[in-house]
This record gives sequence, C-alpha cells and structure tokens, in this order.
Amino acid sequence: MFDFEELKKWIIEHDIEQKAYKGFWMNLEKYKIEEPNEFMCYFSAYIGEEDRGDFEVEIKSVSINYSNSYPNCDYNHVIVTIPIRYKGKEVGYYQLLLNFDGTPDDDFFVIQIEQ
Repeated sequence: MFDFEELKKWIIEHDIEQKAYKGFWMNLEKYKIEEPNEFMCYFSAYIGEEDRGDFEVEIKSVSINYSNSYPNCDYNHVIVTIPIRYKGKEVGYYQLLLNFDGTPDDDFFVIQIEQ
C-alpha cells in the first residue's frame, strides 16, 4: 500500500510548497504580460505585488499521476493544485507538475468562470 508519510517527507525534502507558490506568482505575472486583455477581464484591479492581498493562495491538493498509455505509464508527475481565488471568487486553478526528482516540468493556469 502507498505510504502517505513518505509523500509528506518528499514534499518537505524538495520544498514543494515554496516551488508551487513561487510558480503561481510567476505564472500570474506572465499571464498579465502575455494576455493583457484577458488578464484585465478577470483581474481588473490587480496591478502588481501591492495587490497580492486580493488573492487567496493556498495549496488545495497534491497528487501523484501515472499516465500516458497504460500500462507503460511513462508521463508521471506529482501535481500541486492551487485554486485561483480573486476577491473572494474562484476563477480557476493553477497546477504545477513536478518530476519525481522534485524538478518542475510544467505549470499552467486554467480559468473557469461560471456564467
């Protein structure tokens, strides 16, 4: 059976929380530059670091994902998910995909606004 305590040790050993929070803010700044119109649609009052208080940034989940053509499972990650909450409203989520050695492999924002 899977030992959750081992995952917790791995998270601490590889400083995953810090990597996830740092990645969140870096991705937010890239989004602001690369998609300014879309960014303003969702985060109109956000200008920069002084406005970070409008965001609630907290890790929601850490999961292990074995995927890509079972049974080979050759695209495997630990996935950290942080909901994107701005001014009390959840607008999507941020995910950081980490290799099993703790190095970031990919990350992205997903905007999901309920109509």
